[in-house]
Amino acid sequence: MTKEEIEKVVDGLIPRLPVGKEFPLEYELTMYFNSILSDIKLKNDRTNIVEDVMDFMIENEYIKYRPNDFTEILEPRGIEAKRAGGHFKYLEMLEKKVERENKQDKILDLELKLKTFESKIGKKLIVAGFIITFLSFLVSVLTVEFLKTDENKNEQKIQVENPLLNKKGEIKKDSLN
Repeated sequence: MTKEEIEKVVDGLIPRLPVGKEFPLEYELTMYFNSILSDIKLKNDRTNIVEDVMDFMIENEYIKYRPNDFTEILEPRGIEAKRAGGHFKYLEMLEKKVERENKQDKILDLELKLKTFESKIGKKLIVAGFIITFLSFLVSVLTVEFLKTDENKNEQKIQVENPLLNKKGEIKKDSLN
């Protein structure tokens, strides 16, 4: 039998197998072929279908190799394949799982890059904010110090230092001039 034919047989056989109980694989194959109205008689079979199916199931870890026993038992992957509905659906489920994991890895990678970018930009914004705040404070202090207005008059007083007295004197400027 070809690999594709074996896969089709395994795909139809897995949902029929019991979970947690031992089963003779040859009997289950006979029942499967009878259910699909196949003319294959396993006792007279010279194509080694039972061995091919068994090897395929062992290779895919659906059952475990037990050389001295005439019965088999489903392994965890076999149980998952049975729950998925067969060999092909199990393979599809694995592909989707791998795709989801790849997408999650990409998303986590992008989130990490975004966080590092945000932390770098955040630090720069905080430093820039402090600088702007400090400069605003200096401008407001200097404005208050050098440009005092008389509240009673609409005149600005410009403070000028008198070099002889070393004192600040006030020169009144008329706001109209």
